[in-house]
Amino acid sequence: MVREYYLYENMTETFAPVPETRAVHLSSPRTAVAWLVIVVLLAVGCGDDTPEVTALGEYSRGLDLQQSGKLDRADEAYREAIHLDPNLAPAHAGRGYVYFARRDYPQALGYLERAIELDPQLAIADHYRRRVHFTNDEPLDALLNL
Repeated sequence: MVREYYLYENMTETFAPVPETRAVHLSSPRTAVAWLVIVVLLAVGCGDDTPEVTALGEYSRGLDLQQSGKLDRADEAYREAIHLDPNLAPAHAGRGYVYFARRDYPQALGYLERAIELDPQLAIADHYRRRVHFTNDEPLDALLNL
């Protein structure tokens, strides 16, 4: 017995044909060509990545390096991410953390404040900005920025 599989527009049912639902038969020549095009595009890529996508990749690499304790290499990745996308707030926060870990508090504060300026809801940047203030014996500044 040959089973026919259908892909539904409403995606409520996956493999059971329902008469009142409009289905696309997966073995039609048009559908097969469409799937072939999708597979080829995924295999070779749809062109060059945009700077924003590359920046996200560099940020992700920096985060992995930071978590493994390689702060110098993480800083390089964050710097490259900021170069590619100057508005990527998490990359600014990442560099701020690296400078915080190195105890270069003025540099850390600059990157953390830029991250908060770009994304006021970025909690990690706010957290480390407060830690910089407390470390520098500036608790009033940390509390005023609540």
